[in-house]
Amino acid sequence: MDKFEHISHMFNVRTQNKKYENYIVNAIYNRVGNTELMPITQQYVKTGNRYYLMDLYFPQINYGVEVDEKQHVGELHTLADKEREDAIKEAINCPEKRIEIYYKEDKNSPLAKMRSYEEIEQDINTCVEEIKQAIKEKEIKEGKKLKWISDTEMRNQIFANGVFNIDDNVNFKGIQEIADRLGYKLYRRGGGKLSNNYFLWVPHLAIVDENGNVYNKKGWTNYIIHNDNGTQIIEIDQKDKLKNKPDVDFNMDRIVFMKMKDKYGKDCCKFVGVFTPQEYFINTENHVERHYTLVSKFIEVTKLKK
Repeated sequence: MDKFEHISHMFNVRTQNKKYENYIVNAIYNRVGNTELMPITQQYVKTGNRYYLMDLYFPQINYGVEVDEKQHVGELHTLADKEREDAIKEAINCPEKRIEIYYKEDKNSPLAKMRSYEEIEQDINTCVEEIKQAIKEKEIKEGKKLKWISDTEMRNQIFANGVFNIDDNVNFKGIQEIADRLGYKLYRRGGGKLSNNYFLWVPHLAIVDENGNVYNKKGWTNYIIHNDNGTQIIEIDQKDKLKNKPDVDFNMDRIVFMKMKDKYGKDCCKFVGVFTPQEYFINTENHVERHYTLVSKFIEVTKLKK
């Protein structure tokens, strides 16, 4: 998606039917006035086994904006917002500017009073100045001007640099694109054996939304968790396909590209690391559960090519 299509999608499709949010995110981006700054609306942020959506996010400077509309008014929502803010900060270390549409003093009233135009405008302009300052600091630190890099350019850079790295945070269209670049024909959409050393694995990421609802794919529930043992993937076979062969394909390290949603809300694959099999067992719900532990945040492309 080119720059024009990207911006049109972000500020029209993603914020339609959200009149206050639409006005604010458009105002912020246009007042910053830097065409090399990439905006993302409704940015997916995963933390633990939950996910949140940021109303406006600038990945190049790691800056986010949340527009607090009427649903954020009330004591319980205020507590939930604080929990959400802390979770996002922990997940991506991102400062999140909150622009409130209604006064918090009316938190227990269904007739919450809207803040004045001047007050909201002041918050918008504060965001704009902070974003401009963040861009300036980034340019000074890197010694070059900010540059918009498309998804295609980012993917091409991966193969030019010769390394898959978690920190690159690059989305691939799907497993077939990765296999084609590596020179393999895949017979399973979920991955397959690359060599005697590696297994290419492309599981769907299971997510738990803010209401506690779990979303998985085709009976496989796959979580990425962080604990005292490091980063792990937990795979649960809820349709019992592994019941008679829990050790199948469990004897080699896995190059993991997790299936998730990209910034356009479309399916994508993202490299999440090299994982080694740890253990498998029948869990308390009588399903095969398998655990994998992260052993490397990067791998050289040449080690995977056919």
